[in-house]
Amino acid sequence: MKNFILKILLPIISGILLTISFPKFGFSTIIYVSLIPLFLSLSKIKFKETILASFLSGLTFFIFSLIWLVNVTQYTENNLEDFGILFGYLFLSSYCALFFIPFGVIAKWCFDKWLGFSLLKNIQIMISLTFLWVSLEFLRGQLFTGFPWNFLGISQYLNPSIIQIASFGGVSIVSAIIVWMNLGIFITLKQYLLGINNKKYRPHYEFMIGIIPIALSISFGIQSIFSSNSNDHKKFSIALIQPNINQKEINSLKTNKINNKLLSESIYLKMSEQVDRVLTNPNIDLLVLPETSLDYFNSDFYKRKLIDKVVKKTTLLAGSSYFEINNIDQIKFYNSSILYNDISQNKISTKYFKQHLVPFGEYLPFINSLKKLVPLENTNFSSGKKSTIFRVKDLPSFSVLICFEDVFSELAKNAVANNAKWIINQTNDGWFDPSSQSEQHLSHAVFRCVENNIPMVRACNTGVSCIIDKKGRIVQRLDPLKEGFIISSIGIDNNSNKTFYASNGDIFAKLSLIVSFLFLSLFLLDVKNKKIKLDF
Repeated sequence: MKNFILKILLPIISGILLTISFPKFGFSTIIYVSLIPLFLSLSKIKFKETILASFLSGLTFFIFSLIWLVNVTQYTENNLEDFGILFGYLFLSSYCALFFIPFGVIAKWCFDKWLGFSLLKNIQIMISLTFLWVSLEFLRGQLFTGFPWNFLGISQYLNPSIIQIASFGGVSIVSAIIVWMNLGIFITLKQYLLGINNKKYRPHYEFMIGIIPIALSISFGIQSIFSSNSNDHKKFSIALIQPNINQKEINSLKTNKINNKLLSESIYLKMSEQVDRVLTNPNIDLLVLPETSLDYFNSDFYKRKLIDKVVKKTTLLAGSSYFEINNIDQIKFYNSSILYNDISQNKISTKYFKQHLVPFGEYLPFINSLKKLVPLENTNFSSGKKSTIFRVKDLPSFSVLICFEDVFSELAKNAVANNAKWIINQTNDGWFDPSSQSEQHLSHAVFRCVENNIPMVRACNTGVSCIIDKKGRIVQRLDPLKEGFIISSIGIDNNSNKTFYASNGDIFAKLSLIVSFLFLSLFLLDVKNKKIKLDF
């Protein structure tokens, strides 16, 4: 029973605590103690058991936090496609869980080598494991196109005073604070247990040291928020529509399985009603529709009709599929965002092609082998090569991120480097609703604002459509699966300076890689000198 608790139960408890720290549960404070059961397990088990315990903890976390992927089976047509989706879900969860293994192995080595009553040795543990965790998250966000979903720091997206430090180190530095505090509490707990056995006590400096970074982060955050108020704003009015079109209807149109004309007309009337309500406000500078919203009709007639309706009164930014024919008569399809501001022939002013495509969603890496397993359209999209700067009348310049591009901090940073003053995210999370995915997706967008000190507007088909200010505060929102619109006045600071992160990117995470490499070298040296017995 004791072995079961140490090797199985405690790692699973850590995975569960991690899960409930994120949406849909959102008990974000629990994240600061969520790793302690895993640490307790690693400090007691043998080296050969660390792989299972660490993997089990990560698998529990990702199996539960990524469960929304299973909702795609609503749109499958046969058991083979169901198998493809379920296999992809389990494979992705397992892949992400693999990053827990090197962390667990090094944590076990650190605990065996240094853990005790020596303050300096305990601080060595805290430094090595904090930087290692950040390094592994960073690598997960980079390798194999990257999947930077639910880094630990993301859990704090509703705590603006804590996350302002991301303007220096991105979400990675918030993750570091979380792991650091977990370690401070864990080492304090272990010292208490050792003290009972050895009758040896001393002040628990590690606990106080563990609290210092979050205290400093909150202090900096409060100061940053209160000092951000400025009267030198360039204000403009923007509207966004959340049409809440059922994904099954969209798929039916694209596969020509029902009466296209009737459904196209129904969708047009639904969206047109929202547009009419928005346009009763005469001061709208820009109207934003979600990702691929012009494809919902599958009818050029209704597309032109909707565009005409809008551009008679204001400028329209809409998501749409787009194709180009190159010099060798090859057709390339793009997931794009298109700006319309001229009523004559629905003239396209500016367009952006999505750069970071969803594997198995917008392209198939092994298309001939896997196309029967994935319930997607036949189109294999091409990727754009750079961010686009959009300019509308007197509005500050902006860039667009499509779908889950707002999860990738580098894309937002590049847009700001190209002189974007604010960002629009157009997405359709309808594949996964109802689920926690929409809120998890939103939580990542919050950090793009804090990192770059710019606001973001999110127009989503099924939610969460919202306005996020430059400090990451969600000032207006529409809940998932609700039809509606937002009209908001946005203010852009004329004299806003670039943040350290906007200028330097993930330098904190890259520094963590260097530090982690040094500790890994020490570990390998101990292995070589047979100072530790791995028994793998």
